Amino acid sequence: MERIKKLIKHLKKDAVFANSFWLMANTIVLTGFGFLFWTLVARYYTPHEVGLASTLISSMNLIVAISGLGLGVTIVRFLRTSKDPNKNLNTIFGISVLLGLVISSAFVVLIGIFSPKLSFVQHNIFFGMIFVLSVVSTLIFTFLDSVFLSYDLPKYSVAKATVFSIVKIALPVAFVAFGVFGIFGSWVVGTLAGVILGIILLMRKKLYMPKLAIHENLLFEILPFSFGNYLAGLIKMLPALLFPLLITEFLSPASTAYYYTALMIAGLLYVIPNAMSSALLAEGSKNPASYYSALKKTALTTLALLIPSTIVLYVLSPFLMGLLGTDYALHGTIILRIFIAGSILVAINFFYGTKLNIEKKVGTLVIRNVIVVVVTFGSWYFLFLPYGLAGVGFAWMAGLASITPLFLYEILRRK
Repeated sequence: MERIKKLIKHLKKDAVFANSFWLMANTIVLTGFGFLFWTLVARYYTPHEVGLASTLISSMNLIVAISGLGLGVTIVRFLRTSKDPNKNLNTIFGISVLLGLVISSAFVVLIGIFSPKLSFVQHNIFFGMIFVLSVVSTLIFTFLDSVFLSYDLPKYSVAKATVFSIVKIALPVAFVAFGVFGIFGSWVVGTLAGVILGIILLMRKKLYMPKLAIHENLLFEILPFSFGNYLAGLIKMLPALLFPLLITEFLSPASTAYYYTALMIAGLLYVIPNAMSSALLAEGSKNPASYYSALKKTALTTLALLIPSTIVLYVLSPFLMGLLGTDYALHGTIILRIFIAGSILVAINFFYGTKLNIEKKVGTLVIRNVIVVVVTFGSWYFLFLPYGLAGVGFAWMAGLASITPLFLYEILRRK
């Protein structure tokens, strides 16, 4: 017992593990409550409505990724050393929100052209306004996580995620008459609640004060790093964000529902490498010389947690999908198991990205992500398209596997 107490005390003092704990807790809250949200939604809405709503959420996230300009990583990397962090944050928020407003408005106007099945958004001005609001609120929601991590306050992300999740779960039944926008609207209201809480927490700590302020030199100072990460992050996210649109158009909205919920459940596993690599990024950015020793420690911990979790979740896959409904278990179990089986590849992808960010090899990061995307979409279109949802999973694994040898080579070469 005494050894356990000493171990816990040691881990509390270790910034990487302390931040990893809260980041994992944050993602567990989001994913766990997210599963409850989609289980509730699956009971009251049709798979067709769930598929369209999840496609709309993916479209929103794509616009958020474009509008974010890669500044989330920049916040983690540079905020603590900034001479005027408040002005920098207001500049980042202001520029990204303005870009988000422009792109989301254009999306609403043009959506019928590139995704006819989502054209209902542009036929109702109220629905269009909700979509634009969703982009703005999600941008700030996402940036707040980076701010909390930079200040070593990831526990605030957990509080924000909890409020978001509880509000989101409370609304779908009341909004069922709105169909697709009953689901999407619940998501947006929950996001707004989380944003309000997050800003209040920062203001109480006197770490942030919302103002209309522009740091005229900020973009020039961080543009090379930010833009490279922007391209790398956007490219990396393309498969996850575009597959719902492609599945909706090439297969069916119901298939998108099975894909989206399977990916959400698999996200329970991805909590581990995501949190560990994010904490490693924050620590390595402050102490680059300690990166490789911290990498070994976090990698071993990740494997120790990930391997047994993968086995358990793989066995439980039919049961978990069955909680959403018989159709989900029938059509979604196979792709869920593919996502679960690829968890080690996901971990390698996360740690490789962290390594390149710490070393400021942004160009290599972009090239790496281009390889993943080209292999993913290329293999899906030419090899796996006839396999339906399973083909999407196979293509996803092929993309991640394509860069694994590069990471292992770089690590082993250093030794």
